[in-house]
Amino acid sequence: MFASASGGERKAFIYHPTGVAAPGRPWVMYAPTLAPDAGGTPDIELAVGGYFQQWRAAGIACAGVDIGDNYGAPPGRLIYTDLYNAMVAAGYSTTPAMLARSRGGLMIYEWAADNPTKVSCIAGVYPAGDLASFPGLSSAGLQAAWGMTEAELSAALPTINPVNRLADLAANGVPIYHVHGDSDVVVPIGPNSQTVKNNYDALSGTMTLEIIPGAGHSGFEQEFFFNSALVAFVINNCT
Repeated sequence: MFASASGGERKAFIYHPTGVAAPGRPWVMYAPTLAPDAGGTPDIELAVGGYFQQWRAAGIACAGVDIGDNYGAPPGRLIYTDLYNAMVAAGYSTTPAMLARSRGGLMIYEWAADNPTKVSCIAGVYPAGDLASFPGLSSAGLQAAWGMTEAELSAALPTINPVNRLADLAANGVPIYHVHGDSDVVVPIGPNSQTVKNNYDALSGTMTLEIIPGAGHSGFEQEFFFNSALVAFVINNCT
């Protein structure tokens, strides 16, 4: 359990390096961390365990905290800031790498946009970046998390939508690497990763978008969860 000053006790995890920590004690901040209904450890092993194993072998720790379906809203960001502060207080790097999977992209990008000097790089596995696309502005969960009606969300979208909040990340030279399938119907590539790519390019940011032909949003394909280029990207940018 993680005692968050902003959100009470939360289920969280930290995977330490399997050997000696790399210089500077780098780490990866991960989202989403969704604990199983029955309790226990966060349900991340199948999803991104392959990445964690390789990064831990390279001396990099991995951490995340369960905030439920927050969709990047400010209250969840405060809990992620508490996690960041706890990791830094424990001696870990002040500039972690970010790993966003699916809906976790909303939290990672909102937090990173708030803290662009505290991010070494952002990696994404079919990450959401457009609130209007996922979960959609009519989503009751999104409206509850943000405390806004559909009309209010629509009016605020130009300033709160992650795909529109990239300028400070580009200005701080934060590199990005996404892996996304071109047949994803849950988090469609067009309004999400492709729009991040288009907008980041326009800001002179550095981003690679690896498109997986015919791939959707499910399964544990090698290209998504054991992608050697994504592994190397994080190691090269946070160590």
